[in-house]
Amino acid sequence: MTGDCRDCKGWEGCIGQWYSDSEGSEQEWYSYGDIRWCPYQVFWILKHSEDFDAGRWPKPPRILECDTKSHTRIVREATFCRPKRIIGEVRARLATFADKSPWSADKARILKRDAITVEKIMYLEDDIKSVLYYVSGRDRRDTSFRIWQAVKRYRNDNKIRNQGNITKR
Repeated sequence: MTGDCRDCKGWEGCIGQWYSDSEGSEQEWYSYGDIRWCPYQVFWILKHSEDFDAGRWPKPPRILECDTKSHTRIVREATFCRPKRIIGEVRARLATFADKSPWSADKARILKRDAITVEKIMYLEDDIKSVLYYVSGRDRRDTSFRIWQAVKRYRNDNKIRNQGNITKR
């Protein structure tokens, strides 16, 4: 495991939660309590959308299966509620993005398709990554994608400018 998402303060340095078994294969997996809506988690949710649509949480890696079966817990809601709630939130975020223009609807469709076919976020195209970053985050965005992108670009430009103006005294 690479880190605990519940303690995560910023996803920029994160590479997701990967578990490796004795055979050397790695698998990404998050529990319901781990979900903090970082891009890695949203991408993982889209990747496993079939499981979530069926009302099932994706199976944990073999290394964690031993830990999860050893104890009984009391649950106050049906087992399908949490997966449906999670995939519903991701779809609602994508729908608010896709409502703006035909271009954005195409990008949302491409993100859904690429989440299944592409293994990791780093292999996504830059404009599709931007869509993923837009739908990620603790809350839904109130601003349009164009405004969000312009503000992000403005902040990055100022950060670069300010780093160049720092002089030693």
